[in-house]
Amino acid sequence: MQALTLEPIAAINVLIPQSMRRLNVALVDIGAGTSDIAITDEGTVVAYGMVPVAGDEITEAISDQLLLDFPLAEQAKRDLLANDTIRVVDILGFESEINRQEVIEKISDSIDRLAESIQCEILSLNKNKSPKAIMLVGGGSLTPDLPKRLANSLGLPENRVAIRGIDAINQIEMTENIKKGPELVTPIGIAVASSLSPVHYVNVIVNQKSVRLFEMKRLTVGDSLLAAGIKLHTLYGKPGLAMIVKVNHQTITIPGGYGEPPVLLKNGAPCSFEDEITNGDEIVVSKGKDGVKATVMIKELIDVIPQKRIYINGKEIVITATIKQNHKLASPESIVQDHDEISFYFPETIEEMIETRSIPFHDELINEFTISLNEENIQVEQFSNKLTKNGVKFPIHSPFMDEDSFEIEPGTTPTLRLFAEIQKIQLDYTIEVFFQEKMISLKKPLHEFYRNGKILHEDEILKHSDQLQMRTKEVEPFIFQDLFRFVDIQLPTGSIGRFKLLKNGEECTFYDVLSPGDHLDIVWSEKSIS
Repeated sequence: MQALTLEPIAAINVLIPQSMRRLNVALVDIGAGTSDIAITDEGTVVAYGMVPVAGDEITEAISDQLLLDFPLAEQAKRDLLANDTIRVVDILGFESEINRQEVIEKISDSIDRLAESIQCEILSLNKNKSPKAIMLVGGGSLTPDLPKRLANSLGLPENRVAIRGIDAINQIEMTENIKKGPELVTPIGIAVASSLSPVHYVNVIVNQKSVRLFEMKRLTVGDSLLAAGIKLHTLYGKPGLAMIVKVNHQTITIPGGYGEPPVLLKNGAPCSFEDEITNGDEIVVSKGKDGVKATVMIKELIDVIPQKRIYINGKEIVITATIKQNHKLASPESIVQDHDEISFYFPETIEEMIETRSIPFHDELINEFTISLNEENIQVEQFSNKLTKNGVKFPIHSPFMDEDSFEIEPGTTPTLRLFAEIQKIQLDYTIEVFFQEKMISLKKPLHEFYRNGKILHEDEILKHSDQLQMRTKEVEPFIFQDLFRFVDIQLPTGSIGRFKLLKNGEECTFYDVLSPGDHLDIVWSEKSIS
């Protein structure tokens, strides 16, 4: 390639010199398939355009009207230029001689359509006004009656629309055998442009590959990469994988690291896409590094991890937020993974602080001592600790502040017997009798208590939230033999092993029922002396 230009601009450069471009003139290059239009005004080319209607439109009209194939119709169109009559042979083989004016009348609509298309485009390019004059070039400009019809449609005198041939070109000399018609104006204009403004090339090396660029404008490093077939968007590093996590039920997206830009070197020195290149430059480009995967610790997701300092019975305790990662306790330094669920909770009241079970004195702070008896919860005020602040009882549902100081006053020791007394539950059935004139208390359990399946004694210490079961025993009267569970019987020396059971001085049996106040005794028989 030696040069690159637009056809109507090439024609203007040889027909309308710079000194004439102050005039508002339209140049129309009518070829076979298109009509190219350029407008001059105020010393320059102000606009150019194209319409897809040209000489082939006329040829097709002749073909349709005279029943000719396209090549014969094209020849008939050319014959109209020099002859008053033309001789044609239609597709059926009939030869006929037709008057020039008769042919023009048959194709008049197509000529009007060509003139109208050119007229509309000229007005569009020239701000809806007619130019001072119109120059027609190209083979299609020789269409019969076209200059006259175009002048009429634009309201111009007929002598203001003219066909210009190569004889109007002043800067060249032509031999006698070259036709002086309008069809060579544009080709000659292109030839002149190639000699006056040839295309220059820039050769550069891109990643050790030779690349050739047309120097049509200021060329940049980016242009050389595109010419080398390198897709610029693939040179940037991809962003690192992001993470989606939930923090206290709120979805948060944590972006990965940004991809790095490509490394660009021109002749060994860093450069940018916009830097200009010159012939012989060596360009090296390498893809930027991909961004790293998102990495974050829990503490980076929480603005401030709250904490408070309090004192219980003089001991300093620091209360911090409870942090959980996927429902498991975690530290602020724990690394977060994709789709983790993070929650953090800071207690605002003493009750909430107790529920975290993360502080000393946890059991002591439970000031509502509760026992479950046969699956019924019973709160025992006497066993509950008292939490006070400055000597005043402090409800556990009240908020606490930083540097608050509390005291715990323990409740009564929670024994089983005391619990039964408070609940008005009689543990034993008791009567008092006399044995050998000494008062003895006889006891039988009325109610038995079990914890985790194990029977409890009356002095057993109870714990908060104990699950107790109580069984009521059937009351049976005491009989004489029950006495032996409460007294020790010593055999008297000299006895022969025979004895009598006495109740209130009368002999009785082991199964005699006892009543409160009964006097009981055992009398042993003495050995006989032989």
